[in-house]
Amino acid sequence: MNFTKLIFSAAMAGALFMSPAAHAGKDKDTAVKLMNTWATEMSDIVDKQNGKSRRKALTDRTTQLSKELEPLTCEGNAESVFLYDWLRIARKQANLPVEVNYEPICYSGKLMGAVSLKEIKLDADDKAYEDATKSSDTIAKDLSDWGSELQKAIDTMRGAERRKKIDELQKTYEDKINALRCHPQVKFDFKAAVAKEKAKRSLPVRVDADGDCQGKPVDRKWRVSLETAVGVIPKERDSSAWDSASKDMFPGAETFKTDADKQKYADKFKPNGEYITKLVSWILCSEPDHTADTVKDEFKKKVEAQGLRKVFKISEPTLSCKGIHLSIAVVFEPIKSDPKNKKDTKNKK
Repeated sequence: MNFTKLIFSAAMAGALFMSPAAHAGKDKDTAVKLMNTWATEMSDIVDKQNGKSRRKALTDRTTQLSKELEPLTCEGNAESVFLYDWLRIARKQANLPVEVNYEPICYSGKLMGAVSLKEIKLDADDKAYEDATKSSDTIAKDLSDWGSELQKAIDTMRGAERRKKIDELQKTYEDKINALRCHPQVKFDFKAAVAKEKAKRSLPVRVDADGDCQGKPVDRKWRVSLETAVGVIPKERDSSAWDSASKDMFPGAETFKTDADKQKYADKFKPNGEYITKLVSWILCSEPDHTADTVKDEFKKKVEAQGLRKVFKISEPTLSCKGIHLSIAVVFEPIKSDPKNKKDTKNKK
């Protein structure tokens, strides 16, 4: 029971005790109890329901009170005046946002007069609830758009440009969502929604998300945080390590003048050879399957780009990760120069 309801109960009990006509009629105490119960239950409806269903519940509960009072008896108009005042005290003490019609009279020992609601003062709260319900759908769409733009920034930008874009996206979508209305009874788990969007897109970022409903009842707004940070992305780290390790490793085919030059180069790709040792020691496995695929793809691109298959028979690279270290095996077999070509060259001279 909240503090207001404690005050309400105490006030009702005190008023009943002090009333000089408290025991004038045998049904008077019953009427008082019915009104007190009505006020308590009306307060619960206001707190726990919303919109059209709440308005209907308030009306129905008041109609119920009216029917409960119908069979009661009374002793004189003093009792009817007392009950008229009592219902208004009960409404006021429960802080009910309603106005009540009730004009009881005592006629031939019977309590007469219906109870009805004159006005329900919940327009502002109903509008806030309606707006907050729409906000939930808007936030879900905003987070989807944020995730899409964040993914694009990660895929197409690098360095300071990407960091700036991520910061801009954070502010843009924080401002959008912070402009939306909220309501305590419209539940939306912002943090979970952000985590779901991040997982859906496998975004390689850290997001410290938080959000709650703040402000006065007439103007509650979302207050959210989408603090986003991106570190070294495994794919980029693999590519960067590959670029460093493979620098000057793939000369053009035209640089090999003799079979001896070819053999010397091929030896560097043998187990424990210079190039294999360099690749193994420089490239660590960030994500085993991903690292192996990245290096394999980059290896084949360099071979094709430099035209090395014109002077070497090159096996399909075999790559795997053993712990944090890369394992790589590939065979370069020199294609021997054609002696006829040498003779033709001499004859031309």
